[in-house]
Amino acid sequence: ASAPPDLEEVISIFGEVVEDPLLRIANEKETCDNPRDIACEMKKVNKEIMTSFVTLTNVLLQEPEAAREELVKVSKLLVRLLEESNRYREHQARENLITVLEEKVEAKRKALAEVE
Repeated sequence: ASAPPDLEEVISIFGEVVEDPLLRIANEKETCDNPRDIACEMKKVNKEIMTSFVTLTNVLLQEPEAAREELVKVSKLLVRLLEESNRYREHQARENLITVLEEKVEAKRKALAEVE
């Protein structure tokens, strides 16, 4: 069996103690960094979360004691969505930097044109 994770490497999601997804992301090699693919995956996971949440709600109404499995599924999907959103943040940061730099270049060109 594998060794249990350190206390610093775990977090609680919906009362479940799980490995910290941020640490797991830092340790994993990303397979795809295409922003469109990441955004598409985020939409897909979001739809899965909504479907699972509705299922969880129905299970809670009909058989509350059997809701544990569906709750774990929703928790795992939320962690996946967090992972995908963290991957997308890199793209957002690059795009913001590009925009800021383009604005600075344009401002300097205008200032240069005024001087000439």
